[in-house]
Amino acid sequence: MNEEIIPLWAKQIKIDSSIQFLLTGNFTHPTIMDCIVVGHSSFRLYSVKSNQLVETTKYIHNKSISSASIVENSDHSEICFISKNVLSFLGLNSQHEFEVNQKKDIDHELTYVTCAKSLILLYSSLPFLSIGNRNDLNFTRYTLQVQSVLSACIINNRIAVLQRANNFEVCFYSYDDKSQLKTVYKKVLSLEIPYKLIPSVSHSAVYVLSENKISKILIQETSYFFNPFQVSSKGGDGLIIDAVSSGVNTYFLTADGCLIRFDGENLEYLMTLNGANSICSPTFNRFIVSIDSNKIQLFDREFQVLDECEDVICRCSSYRKGNFIIASGSSVHSAFYDYGIEIEKVSEMNYFVVPRLITSSSGCFAFIVYEDKCVVINEEFKDATPSFMKHLSIDRIHCNSLSFFFLVNEENVYVFDHGYVNCIKHPSTLSCFHHSTIFLAAQDSISCYIYTNNCLEKVSDRKFTSQISSIATYNSTNVVISLFDGTIYIADDDLNVREGCTLENDVFVTSLLTTNNSIIFGASDGFVYIMDDKLLLKEKFKIGNIPVTVSGYENLICCKCGKRFSTIIDQKVKSLPPDFLAIDVLSNGKCIAIVSSPKKDKTAALFTFHFTNTTIGFHSSTLFNFNGFIDRVCAARSKDAFVCSIREPPSLFWSRGEVITVLEKNEIVRTIVEWKAKHGEKLINFWVACTEGNSSISRFMLFTQNVSDFKVRTILTKTFGEPITSFCAISPSLALFSHSDQLVGISLETGALRKIFSVKSPLKDIVFTDANTSYVAGLTNDNGFFLMKVLEKSLETVFVVKKPFLGSRIKVIGNYTVVADRFGLLEIYDITGKLGKKFKFVSPISDMFDIGNEKVLCCHICGELTLVKVSEGILLESDVSSLFSFGRSAFPKEF
Repeated sequence: MNEEIIPLWAKQIKIDSSIQFLLTGNFTHPTIMDCIVVGHSSFRLYSVKSNQLVETTKYIHNKSISSASIVENSDHSEICFISKNVLSFLGLNSQHEFEVNQKKDIDHELTYVTCAKSLILLYSSLPFLSIGNRNDLNFTRYTLQVQSVLSACIINNRIAVLQRANNFEVCFYSYDDKSQLKTVYKKVLSLEIPYKLIPSVSHSAVYVLSENKISKILIQETSYFFNPFQVSSKGGDGLIIDAVSSGVNTYFLTADGCLIRFDGENLEYLMTLNGANSICSPTFNRFIVSIDSNKIQLFDREFQVLDECEDVICRCSSYRKGNFIIASGSSVHSAFYDYGIEIEKVSEMNYFVVPRLITSSSGCFAFIVYEDKCVVINEEFKDATPSFMKHLSIDRIHCNSLSFFFLVNEENVYVFDHGYVNCIKHPSTLSCFHHSTIFLAAQDSISCYIYTNNCLEKVSDRKFTSQISSIATYNSTNVVISLFDGTIYIADDDLNVREGCTLENDVFVTSLLTTNNSIIFGASDGFVYIMDDKLLLKEKFKIGNIPVTVSGYENLICCKCGKRFSTIIDQKVKSLPPDFLAIDVLSNGKCIAIVSSPKKDKTAALFTFHFTNTTIGFHSSTLFNFNGFIDRVCAARSKDAFVCSIREPPSLFWSRGEVITVLEKNEIVRTIVEWKAKHGEKLINFWVACTEGNSSISRFMLFTQNVSDFKVRTILTKTFGEPITSFCAISPSLALFSHSDQLVGISLETGALRKIFSVKSPLKDIVFTDANTSYVAGLTNDNGFFLMKVLEKSLETVFVVKKPFLGSRIKVIGNYTVVADRFGLLEIYDITGKLGKKFKFVSPISDMFDIGNEKVLCCHICGELTLVKVSEGILLESDVSSLFSFGRSAFPKEF
């Protein structure tokens, strides 16, 4: 088990994945060509020595890096990079370590930088360029009469821009007149979606990369020659994503990892490098390739691997509550969150309604309060319930020891005194105690009783001008009283007020907790306020946006806000896992909690625990390493369980039981989905795999796995003459797959596969679909997406968005459609198809997950997790650790 703790600030499974190569021949030495790997938040300097990649030095940046380039500064080279809205220049100091030489604030809209010698070009998707020089860093802004900019570069003292006006076009501008850019060449591109420009100084050319096409623009003095070349990709994705010139040849990479050599006239397929996404050539006969943005490999001129360096990232992932599975290259990893909690004792319990936990002030035992009974357990989790309590309905318990305690409900007060029970009738909704004194409150009245001579005697009572919201005893003889009008009082046991204050902004106290030197208030505004005995504010902590209740002992405070729990320890708020049902503090610094079982409904674990001093955060554990490349992964309902597809040899792998299903030669899995489907009168978990083989022959396969012996059974296999490009489950009674231009609804309700409907898709060439019970969304590879409404036996088009768009993922979140492209763009559309908010991320999104409450969890290639509230169009700063179960990672297997 390989584990590594990741810094909390990153909120990542793994950081430092490569996203860009930079080559420079004047960095460490004038005669050595260095390779700089630009990571998500780092720079690594590599040299090729004796056919090995040698890391010379490394620089960790504290923010994400959006773009970088090499710029000349006098007699040496520097790395010029953009991070947030700052342009920085990174060089090597005398100790050959990275050092930031200079910084400059730039327009926050600028996200890309490219350089040639000392000239610096800054741009974004907006229709303007910013051009300056390294010597003085004075930048001039030039507005272009276009809709947007896709890519730009500098070559032969000209600026080439891939832009979109009415059509996509490549435009070359001269920069001789610094006051304006003059158009010297323009070429309109047709029937293609261009991706980016790759300059080749050695070939005096610019290559335009697009879908299944490479266009070469040769520059000869003042003449330009445009030559397009069609690419036949061996894989299913023909998008050209990178290119590099080496000698007389140029090498291209497709999104499916196909490596293609171009000699100026002909295109030749060389090989498939699964997961390859960028390439560079530091010397004439050496190549460096980035694989999956997490591994770099050194190749010779015959493309034999000489050396490699590997890291963990999220190429594809699958999330279920508490089970996050990541596929990275040829390995599968499990990600979980360490909450810094160490279990001491644990026991299984059943429940119908979640009970409450109340601890004794001595901390030796706890009360589990149900609706119709109360159970007392001691430190050994043994039942210590007095017989009279077993069928008594109780609201509140105040206890020092099992020999003497108060029990209170809305009508009565019971005193248990060494085996004897006394009872008086006194209606109350609030109560607190100290030793033999108990305070009872209802509406605007409060009374004080003392237990003496085997009976309760009232010693004082008082009315207030507003209804009482909470009470708590303080320093033996005092009681803290809060009112719904925001007023707080400290009174003695005769209920004479000695201190008072009022909270502002219509805030009132919802619960009270007192320690030896502090009064702690849970308030209606979601804050916890800590005051001294003069009711002067010492500290406050933001817990949530709704009322907070507090409990605890000394320096450990437990807070409940809605259904979520958190703690305040050492002036820090720490969220607890989402599967915590109840928690209270024991006086010895430990806690007792009830946590729902990850496997059984209405079953929970009761356990005692303490917080550790270990670093909390994400862990990634390697589950399996394979010889082949992993295409798809799907998390199962059990902890760390998954099904994945392996490219070579073609196969499906079930982690439970380590079962392998061999597929046909050259068969590629396009989709793996777990479908809990209605099969006859039962709900059964099926695994659905859609594959594509030779000559576009595809198969639809249905599997089940036995829970006891883990045997995998093939339920059915259906062959189609055209590729099945996607599959999604709508409900237990309905699922949908796409092939050709048809959307086909299917069901297993009768015990056999049955077609419910077949609807023509609003757009052709669907590559991805997603659905909830109301809507189905479809994404094409390059020309838009759509949303359809689910009817009883058909689909109805809601909206269609037609636009040039290199799509990656689409997700239906309630009444919103969330779309991601291949390069980090995320767009949110409402039910009418109107674009709302959009975000541009540095790292592309590999997967999206609906986590409820109109929130989408985005998993980026680099491993970063982003949480977006789609209805409000905002990035959430909340801790994504709340998505990870405690029970799945912490409980013994029997739970």
